[in-house]
Formats: sequence, structure tokens, C-alpha cells
Amino acid sequence: MLEVTITQDQDLHLGTRPRGTAPALTHTHVPGATLRGALATAWLRQHGLRTPHPMMEAFTGLFEGLVTYGPLLVDGSDVVPLSVLGCKYDACDLIIDEAFQEPSACECGPLVPDRGGVRHAEAQGVIVQRTRLELNDQTQTAQEGQLYTRQALGGSTPTGARRRFTGRIGETSTLDQAGLEFLTGTHTLWFGGKRAVSGQVTYRARQLDEDRPDLPGPTDRLVLRFYSPVVLTDSSGLPVDPTEPAQVLGAVGHDLAEVLGTSVSAVERIWYRGDAEGGWHAASRLYKPVDVVLAAGTVITVTLTDPVDASAVARLESHGLGLRRAEGFGAVRVATGPWQPPAPPGSTTADDANSDTDADTADLTGQTMTAAARAETYARRIIAAGIGPWAAKQVREYTIAVLREGAPRSAGLAGFPRVQALEASDRQVFTDLLSETDQVLDRTAALLDAFVREDQ
Repeated sequence: MLEVTITQDQDLHLGTRPRGTAPALTHTHVPGATLRGALATAWLRQHGLRTPHPMMEAFTGLFEGLVTYGPLLVDGSDVVPLSVLGCKYDACDLIIDEAFQEPSACECGPLVPDRGGVRHAEAQGVIVQRTRLELNDQTQTAQEGQLYTRQALGGSTPTGARRRFTGRIGETSTLDQAGLEFLTGTHTLWFGGKRAVSGQVTYRARQLDEDRPDLPGPTDRLVLRFYSPVVLTDSSGLPVDPTEPAQVLGAVGHDLAEVLGTSVSAVERIWYRGDAEGGWHAASRLYKPVDVVLAAGTVITVTLTDPVDASAVARLESHGLGLRRAEGFGAVRVATGPWQPPAPPGSTTADDANSDTDADTADLTGQTMTAAARAETYARRIIAAGIGPWAAKQVREYTIAVLREGAPRSAGLAGFPRVQALEASDRQVFTDLLSETDQVLDRTAALLDAFVREDQ
């Protein structure tokens, strides 16, 4: 199993099912199907579109085989299980997870089931609204009817750090060496539509070798939480009735027995919400079939004939459950305790924390400052110099070239006419930035983008 991390270089618009409303809505996470499609595009861009392709077997193993692509969640967010009860009037913070706890009385009002979905510890700034237009090439004015507004995931946090998502890719043991090297490489990907000015992310992945260390010991009761929609069918291919435990047992029993090495004696209870999922298959230019699914947040508790250990649980989480797992469906985690709301993400990542504690580098005035403070100083000085929009674009492209593509450092940008026209002190600020540390350069690029968007 691989742990995937992506960091945003631009805003992301990940369209949900069209509703005919404005603004166009966006997912607040990256669905597994989106990750799979972006990686497939990167593979084809790297290896070409020859037919027949000498590496088609590797492509098939990556994207049409047993490999499972789970959703990517923003740091500080989580999928709310549908087994969770909360106060109807939001008058208190009482949360009851029925998969582990008996409902108790709330002094403020009745307890009601949560609606599920993705909950963010700090929702402010995650969703931004962008208005775009299309210009007429002849008149250089807006095309009639081509003004549109849509939601997007903002490319940076309020502190200026790039937003980060994490998730998993499972069943990688079925891949050959070429396929595994591709998935564990570093790639620049594009998510969503209108990708000329949005959708760029940096992808990284690492191998997870450890089993579930938080599992207390062998257990014969599993609480299955689904982090993506799950497609469950009976032997004839028809959707199961989730109100009938016997049908649910028939749908998941075989897979569970095969992966865990023991049979399922009973499905105790299921918390669910019905939905329908389709999609678009870009390679064939055809619509995918619309399936009746159980929405993300579905919880199923099962009793096993024999106890299973942490290694069996890890195999199940890598395998997933239900149909269309390669398309991002059926991502499951085994819960070990009542669900708790997500905690706010740390103010810095591990790399940023190391850079922030290293205060040996002098700032623009000769005094020591953290990387975050230096980056903000650079960004504000450049904005005040009057070249904000131009500098934001140029610094972002320079940062991507240096940090993600391995290009050498260069002071070439400082020779542009716009920089040379500045006062000597402002020119020096721009020149110093180009030779700054990776962390400061990365933060400054994000802050410049954020400041420019605020002014628009």
C-alpha cells in the first residue's frame, strides 16, 4: 500500500454532479477516480500514445487491474461516518458514534444523525469563488454568454502554505517494477477542468510497510467505515437492499472471507445513505454506467467466525470492498474507536517546521527571522513595488522549475525590464529572493498568489 501526498500549486475545481446552479460547485476532497485519471494522463504523457504500445501491459496493470485508488483528503478534514449522532441545534459539542457507544440524552435538544460528507476543522478559506470570462479574439471584449462563476479549492492556506491532501493507493503488490516505480515517483498532475490557470498539483507517494499499530489485538468484530461510495450487488448484479442484513452479508461476505482468511458470521448493523454514481470515461469518450451506491460515510459492523490480526486488517484496507474499486469506489478503513472531529492541521509541515526553527539566516534588514516571516517580507515588498501580478506568475513558474523539475538556480528574472525599472532597493529584494532557501521560495510564491487574488 502507498501513502499519497499531493500539494496544490493552483486552485482546484473538482466539479460535482451538475445541478444547473451558479456558482458551479466543487468537491472538498479529491475523489479516487480523479487521482487515477490524472496519473493515467501523466503516464501517457511520459510514454506516448503508440498503438500497439510496448508498455500497454504495464498501463493495464496500473489503471485497469486490481490497484485501488482511494480519496485524498485535505489535512485537517475527515469523512463523517453516518453512525454519528449530534445535537440537532448545534448547541453543544456532544457526539455519539453508535457503532461504539449507546445513545445518551442531550440537555440541549434531541440527537439526530449526521448528514455525512467531508468535515473540515478549519473551513475558512478552503472554498473560494472564482469568476472567469472568455475574450473575443477580434474585439478583445468578453464573449457573450461566456461569463461564469464556480467554486474551487483555494491553492494555499490563510498562512500562505500550500494546501496538502493525503490518501492511499492499495493492491500495489500486483504491479511489476515499472508500475511501482511510476506510482512512487514525483509527478506534476492536473486535476479538474479549465486547467489553463488551475488544477496543477505535485504528487508524491511512499510505501507503507507497517500493519495497523493502533489495532489493540486480534478481534472478531470489525467496524467498517467507507471513505468513498461503495457499490454492493447481489449474485445477479442488482443493488443490494441495505435494510436487509442478509443481502449485505451476501455482497461482502465472499470478499471479506477471501481477504481476511475467515468467514463472516453476521452483519450486525449498517448505517447508510443511498446515492447514484456515474462518470465519464475519457479514453473511450463514453459515459460510465450509473450505479446505485451507498454514499461515503457508510458504516457496516460485522462479526467474524475467528479473530483476525492487524496484518489481515491491513490487507482488507488495501483491497477495498464492492465493485469498481479501481475507479475509487469501496475505500474502507477499520475503525478502532468512536469517531472524533478532525483536529486543525499544524501551522507547519515537518519540512517547514525544520526551516522555521533554523533562524540563523538574516532577513532583509539583517536581523534573524523564521522562514515564514522572511517569505511574507519578500511578498509584501514585491507587491508594494507594483509588479505583483507579473511577479506572482514568474516566481511561481521559477519555483516549480527549481523545486519540482530540478532546474538550476538563476538570477535571470532579475534582468527583466520590469525589475530593472524598479528602485535599487526593490531590485535587490527580487534578486535576493531568487537565491533564497527552498522553503522561503515556496512560501513566497504561495503568498504572492494569495495577495494578488485578494486584490482582484
